[in-house]
Amino acid sequence: MDGGHVILYIGPAFPIAAHRNSVTVLAFGLDDEFEVAEHLDGPPGTGRRVRSAVIPAGQWHRLHTPASTLAFLYLDAGDQSWKKLAASGTPGPRACAIGIADEEKALNVLRRLHAQPRAQRADFIALRACLGIEAPRMDRRIEASLARLRSDPGLTHRVSEHAAQAGLSVSQFQRLFTESTGLPWRRWRLWQRVGSAVREIVAGASLTDAAHTAGFSSGAHFSDTFKAMFGMPPSNLSAIDLTWTVIDVRPSSP
Repeated sequence: MDGGHVILYIGPAFPIAAHRNSVTVLAFGLDDEFEVAEHLDGPPGTGRRVRSAVIPAGQWHRLHTPASTLAFLYLDAGDQSWKKLAASGTPGPRACAIGIADEEKALNVLRRLHAQPRAQRADFIALRACLGIEAPRMDRRIEASLARLRSDPGLTHRVSEHAAQAGLSVSQFQRLFTESTGLPWRRWRLWQRVGSAVREIVAGASLTDAAHTAGFSSGAHFSDTFKAMFGMPPSNLSAIDLTWTVIDVRPSSP
């Protein structure tokens, strides 16, 4: 088993337009509340002010972020732990859950991670524990497909090839993939490509080179996709010390 893949961002707040993420996101305001808009075009002050929110994958939403420091955890495909976490809070705007259990405990761990240049494994373990994040378990054929996607997202990765390797028809494979991960095949492949491009940019590549390496047709295609997923342009990445604010958190294998 892959063991799970959670991306943690801790850093400055940016103006965020309406968008939808490919995976479920846990959002936290470390210094102050942020606002989950009731309506995508609603101005600041018309939504719900919160310190934490669970935002389901594929759900259009908009955040107003006066908080100076935010944390976002992007959960892995197939991770269903967020459902229990969402149930511990209260229903919020646009199918989000707000005010989750152990909110202050999670905020304290996130503040420790933000305060130190080199994050400690023990803090990651503590964060996973208080949020109940677990390594997803799924059909081994889908696990193998995900592993191939992650190993080199820039490849073509035709769904027909992955279906054949799984010993399934294309329709069977796509149905099983969506059931296992909660996302359609194309959406998950796109998510992996965006992640690959971000890693290239962090490593010093230009936006255009990173986009091509990750399998995008152009830098503009990557920029449009990034903004649709995160509600801001990828040029904002240059304002963040991404060497430590974007962190790969892998739960230990059972």
